[in-house]
Amino acid sequence: MPMSFEGYDTQICLVSEQTLPNYLGVCFSAPMPRTVHLVVTERMKEKADILEQALKRKGCKVEQHSIPTAGHNEVFNCLCAIGESIQGPVAINVTGGTKVMALMAVEWANMSELETFIFYVDTQQGQILHLAGDMESYPLSCNFSIAEILFAGSGHTIASRDKEAVTQERHALLKKLLGLFLNNQTALKLFNKTATDAKGSYNLCVPWPDRTSSAFEAAMRIANELGKVTCDIPVNITYASEEARQWCNGGWLEEYVKYVLVGMRGKKLIDDYAANITLEYRSHVKGAQKDAVENEIDAAFSRNSVLYLIECKTSDLTKKGKATTMAADAIYKLDSLKKSLGGSFGRGMVVSVFEPREEDKKRAEELRLRLVFGARLLGLEKEICQWIAN
Repeated sequence: MPMSFEGYDTQICLVSEQTLPNYLGVCFSAPMPRTVHLVVTERMKEKADILEQALKRKGCKVEQHSIPTAGHNEVFNCLCAIGESIQGPVAINVTGGTKVMALMAVEWANMSELETFIFYVDTQQGQILHLAGDMESYPLSCNFSIAEILFAGSGHTIASRDKEAVTQERHALLKKLLGLFLNNQTALKLFNKTATDAKGSYNLCVPWPDRTSSAFEAAMRIANELGKVTCDIPVNITYASEEARQWCNGGWLEEYVKYVLVGMRGKKLIDDYAANITLEYRSHVKGAQKDAVENEIDAAFSRNSVLYLIECKTSDLTKKGKATTMAADAIYKLDSLKKSLGGSFGRGMVVSVFEPREEDKKRAEELRLRLVFGARLLGLEKEICQWIAN
């Protein structure tokens, strides 16, 4: 099976909500096309702008061809106009657009005097199909970074991410902390409560709880060893900074997940990873809102150009949230993010110390989100490998 199809100097793309299949089609050919023509309806203008910006970063010349609607005549006439400006062979990606646009592209290609290569990016099977003759296929083998997937797929840039160094000693302490909380969830609830109570308090200081367990005290010793708190037992707990307080209120699990991803990248099980990410998006459409829109992601990684998002939860998922439960909130947030950031290339996982309700498990399954909770967190690498395989 060939690894890529022969490069064409010119490629035509039909723009739709999903920009990554068009981006992949351009990047996959060897060499990449010099000029890319985008056929775009007025409704898809912003998506076309996202795709144009991403392709220009790759060195392609991009021309947008606007049509009011995806009607038969509009699409066919637009392709005819593009064809008149092309001198040599042309590749046509029919993955995007509407069914009518794709059918008109095939009809135009069959009538054109130009040499054409019509193809479809099959994201489900991870292949590119040549829509002619024996339907030759090519395995998708582009391994993009998280930053490239985000920019090409949704126009987002990474404003900030966790760049703290990784050490085995720190990982061991985090794993020990997780083990304490898995064996004593009451200790985790108290650990969360003290961090929550410290928010906005003078010097980030709170009284030492009246009743504590050995597990809670051991957790505080780990937090102290990592420089997050100072404990004056049995008087008070002082958090080193607001960042340290947030770390005690759930950030430690995000860091644990990060270290798992670091190890997996070292073993080449994943292509890229990022943790504690803040994303920024600015519209390029004339007249649109220019202010930056931000999103936050606990952890993410990429494998074979698929974007995997992970939401970390240390709170009791059965407690009431904005929707129905904390679990439901996490599930709906993650479903929205994976659709907007990754589209058909997006996957989502919620990791939690606490077990969610059966109703929330079912809802996650319906949305094709993966839930990993309880003791399974200790084998998170295995869980992620199974997730990728499925």
